[in-house]
Amino acid sequence: MQSTLFDYMDVSKELRILTRIRLLAKQRFGDRFVVDEIIICKRCGKHGILYGYDPCNGSIILGIYINNEHVYITDEALEFHDDLCDYCYREEMEKVLDKVVKKVYEVTQYQNDIYILPHEAYWYSGKYIIELPGKKLKFKNRGQIEEKILGILRDFICKEFDSGDPEDLINKVCSKIKCGEWLFLELFTLIKLRHMRKSTKRVNNFEDLLSLVAYIERTSIENLRIQYRDYGMILACNRTIGFAPKEILEPTSFKDIVPSRKKDVLVYGDITWRIPLNLLKFFNIVSFAKNKDNILKIKTRQFIVYIVPEVV
Repeated sequence: MQSTLFDYMDVSKELRILTRIRLLAKQRFGDRFVVDEIIICKRCGKHGILYGYDPCNGSIILGIYINNEHVYITDEALEFHDDLCDYCYREEMEKVLDKVVKKVYEVTQYQNDIYILPHEAYWYSGKYIIELPGKKLKFKNRGQIEEKILGILRDFICKEFDSGDPEDLINKVCSKIKCGEWLFLELFTLIKLRHMRKSTKRVNNFEDLLSLVAYIERTSIENLRIQYRDYGMILACNRTIGFAPKEILEPTSFKDIVPSRKKDVLVYGDITWRIPLNLLKFFNIVSFAKNKDNILKIKTRQFIVYIVPEVV
């Protein structure tokens, strides 16, 4: 391998390696080749990636392999995540995942105000079925449920992991749990059901409603509480549906009706209202009514639902 002057000078190992990489690239593509950036994995120091430009071939990405200061350039570049190669990134993620899993299970055991989703869970044809709002999951054994739980945590770690302090990520998890982030509502429901027993949970109070709407809207319970504070109701489906624990609109202006249901649509005469079935499924409905503006009111045992009619 061609040496450089830095091999005979008192300079850092990193500088010697970077200089050799630049030299190898120039030898391969010519003196007009421009090296834009070189990244060496900060953890293992064995894998790297080179970004460069050649007037004849345009932008070029090359892989780098380093073994005892011997440098090799390849056409296949290993994927990098900031300054970690894919191998080291995955190892770091697994370490973080173990810590996060322990923390999540600790929270479920010692924290009483954990929200879970309305659901139906039962055995059918040798499989454990969990019906969540808008989703049906099937499992053969507890191991598959726990793998699903780990999968949710891995997705979160992939999104939030920045090669920093694992404790920061654990703090993020705890923060998401505290504000009732929708993804963790599914997670805690699965943890609750991992013993694979028959279970049914309807929307029995306003807290259950917050969990359901947060999950459907992909938001947090904390955000819905802010909505409730500002408007006296929580909103869904682009603010065409509102949920309130008490009457918001003048109750005497509504007249009882019996609409028909077609999938996600309620119909009365030529008037239609759209509400996802995965919302209605978990309600204990008492009555339907509409006012002169054709706003539909669904009264349940615990709260009121208002729906704006669809424009045809």
